[in-house]
Amino acid sequence: MPSYGDVPFDLIEEGKEKLLLLESLEERREKIRDRLAGEGYHVLVPAGEEAALEKFRFQECSVILAGERSRPEGAGAPSILDYIRRIPSGERRRFFVVLLSETLPTMDPMAAFRQSVNLVVNYENLDQLPGILRRAQVAHDEHYAVLRESLRRAGRI
Repeated sequence: MPSYGDVPFDLIEEGKEKLLLLESLEERREKIRDRLAGEGYHVLVPAGEEAALEKFRFQECSVILAGERSRPEGAGAPSILDYIRRIPSGERRRFFVVLLSETLPTMDPMAAFRQSVNLVVNYENLDQLPGILRRAQVAHDEHYAVLRESLRRAGRI
């Protein structure tokens, strides 16, 4: 992976969205990577929470997929989801955050709201993940289209 100073940069194909994947179980991680790699995503899998924050800060990922248990038990540092929750809403709207859950239902808007994410996907629905993700992203983009256009016209983005 090429780097500029201490900042790593992954080279990706043009037209692919960068997706940051944080999942602690290797079997699930591979399943998700395989499903999404063929769907127009460049899947970045960091080595740990610190590497995830570094990739998040410098890679401008448009999608973050994080498992409920993506952080090792007893880890003292805040998770990437904790970091994202503290980002101001104007900046936060630039990316799409998905929580992978064992207990919460897929596409439940109130569960997503309570968890401060855009979408919740239950692990039982991983086979349908590409379709669920695209559908939710389209709805998200349509929802914020008027706001983004207004901000563009005002010169704020």
